[in-house]
Amino acid sequence: MPQPGCLLIGDVTALTGITAGRIRHYEAIGLIAPDHLNSGYRTFRPADVLLLLRIGARRLLRPNDIPRWSSPRTVRRRSQELRRET
Repeated sequence: MPQPGCLLIGDVTALTGITAGRIRHYEAIGLIAPDHLNSGYRTFRPADVLLLLRIGARRLLRPNDIPRWSSPRTVRRRSQELRRET
């Protein structure tokens, strides 16, 4: 069971419209870092959801921006910048 205030990936996809696959991709490249339950399920805090919404909005407004974040160093830097903005 997730902690109070935390959501599972299905709830996040319903709230944000971002697919579970894309959320997993963002985790794989280091843009987000959700917690994981012992069962392996991801849990998302409200700050994670806001970050996903911000990434989604940026992706809509600047569709060519995210693919350029290919190097691990650049991904970490951009992720930190987005976290500071939320």
